[in-house]
Amino acid sequence: MKREVITRRLTGFLLFVMFSGVLAQAQVTTGTVSGTVTDASGAVLPGAKIVILNEGTGVSRAVTADASGRYTAPSLGVGKYRVTASAEGFQSQVRTGIELTVGGSVVVDLKLAVGSVTQSVEVTGEAALVHHRIYGQLPGE
Repeated sequence: MKREVITRRLTGFLLFVMFSGVLAQAQVTTGTVSGTVTDASGAVLPGAKIVILNEGTGVSRAVTADASGRYTAPSLGVGKYRVTASAEGFQSQVRTGIELTVGGSVVVDLKLAVGSVTQSVEVTGEAALVHHRIYGQLPGE
């Protein structure tokens, strides 16, 4: 009798753990934009400023590249984004048409050219809808 009670409780606990993971995944309503900022030679640019703007809502988030030139912006709402990177002594680079889906992770690598702060390079492009996309070096760079 005591063994049946323990078995039922253990079974119930295991079912709870299994289904709580499924429910937690179903509640994800955001995505992540991340990437690496480099210069024309491929050297990383720590401290680069990245602004990620939701083009539909106008809400933006600013992040800074770490010592490895990497940045991450988690928990962004779904929609189309504009990603702008800037660093002192370099031209800004802008990427538009970045589609972020629920639970998606989009990698937007940015390469900054040497130039004055007032110069900007804008790259516009639509991306196919996939769960994970990588935006990196453009052909001809």
